[in-house]
Amino acid sequence: FQDNYLQKLEPVVAEKMAIALSKMEEELEQRGCIDVLKWWIYMALDIITELSYGASVNILADEEDNRYIMDYLEGLGPIHAVRTTMPFVITIANWLRFPIFNKLLNAGPRAAIWAVETIKAYKQLLAEENPKPTLFTPLFDKGDKGFTDTQITHLAGSNITAGSHTTATVMTFTIWAVCKHPEVRDKLVEEVSQLPEGFKHNDVRNLPYLNCVIQESVRLYAAVPSVLPRAVPEGGVEISGY
Repeated sequence: FQDNYLQKLEPVVAEKMAIALSKMEEELEQRGCIDVLKWWIYMALDIITELSYGASVNILADEEDNRYIMDYLEGLGPIHAVRTTMPFVITIANWLRFPIFNKLLNAGPRAAIWAVETIKAYKQLLAEENPKPTLFTPLFDKGDKGFTDTQITHLAGSNITAGSHTTATVMTFTIWAVCKHPEVRDKLVEEVSQLPEGFKHNDVRNLPYLNCVIQESVRLYAAVPSVLPRAVPEGGVEISGY
């Protein structure tokens, strides 16, 4: 996605971020602590669903009614691992309803229905003048060169899987790491305090120390580690001269 197009989507991110921070403040007042990871996941979900489908699942506003989307995403990890190694088990599970997969199997159809209906609703909005943009707006109404509704629905679904927990994990570990190192926190606060009021992404993207902090956090605490086990041989190993 090109930067000039992504800038059109920035108001959505700012709105959901403000809601998430407000929810965190409420929880701090009520409990004396904050489940940071939960709120970052909810924020990322609301952002990525609105940017992909044109409508948010609104889990920040209504956690209970939209819990099914979390059940679906939390079940994807085990499902993918099993599908990769023993694909026949997934087929059997659909028939026998294994308890370990029940939440995912129950939530999956509901999530799919929501996705299809939301894409259809967004297509109707495209007939209006200046409809709100999404990541996939340019793919609609391109004739033979465009994408079908089914293809766009699947692409958007991939965005949700790839862009929710990963984003939240990076944000959570970055905050934790910064808080563990007061000297890093103070230097970072000093840098961001120089930002203008009402700053935008373009004001932030080139902050040198902030970028260093994010890159180091991602290096230390990868959001998507490899699922394959690794064993380092005693004394290490040489590969291509290294």
